[in-house]
Amino acid sequence: MNCVICDDDPLFAEQLEERIRGQCVQNDWEYRCRQADAQTLLKMDFSAVDVLFLDIEMPDINGLEAAKQIRQRYDDLRLVFVTGFIDYAPSGYKVHAFRYLLKSRLDEELPECLMDIQEKLYSSQESIQVKTINGEKCVRLKSIVYLEGTSKRHTLLHLYEFGETVYVECLGLLSSYEKQLRDKGFLKIQKSYLVNMEYIQKMANYRAILKTKEELRTSISDFQEKRQTFLLWKGEHL
Repeated sequence: MNCVICDDDPLFAEQLEERIRGQCVQNDWEYRCRQADAQTLLKMDFSAVDVLFLDIEMPDINGLEAAKQIRQRYDDLRLVFVTGFIDYAPSGYKVHAFRYLLKSRLDEELPECLMDIQEKLYSSQESIQVKTINGEKCVRLKSIVYLEGTSKRHTLLHLYEFGETVYVECLGLLSSYEKQLRDKGFLKIQKSYLVNMEYIQKMANYRAILKTKEELRTSISDFQEKRQTFLLWKGEHL
């Protein structure tokens, strides 16, 4: 679970992060949590974020207005409004708020909220289980930029989370992951690369140019076929 907290009260933001951390540790959930201030909120990249805990009344920005702008770019982001006033609840329908948490009832309401978020994340097709030398790991599909077959007959996952590239070495051949992901928006552009089409900016000159600024060589023999597959997928997901 990757989450961002935006609240104009630094002390409350720390308390909320501590409670989220405690619940995740208690339930053995993987998590990453960071705080953001109102000034940078609208400039952030939420592509790898699962849930945004957002205060509504802040001096520099109105949380509901900020949510409207963020929702336009990230329609699958879960918005949880954290407020001292339940009167705002009806307005949340306009931005498809996942939940409202009252600050005065945080201890009672947060555990159930996190449980529901976790259930939504991992009971659907948004993640896969991979095997590493340290055991099994749950990886969110939208975090995967591409998978790379290695000379060790392993598969290296290139993940993008909170603006950083993260690598996870997995047991098993790339072909085994291709079977799991072929119907989930992943395209094998050559024998060593299986790419999440969400991250492909364009395909040209026998290369896939990614949104992460990387360029990957594609196969030459069926380049036009791969490019056509990408363009059709892109047309369906605009």
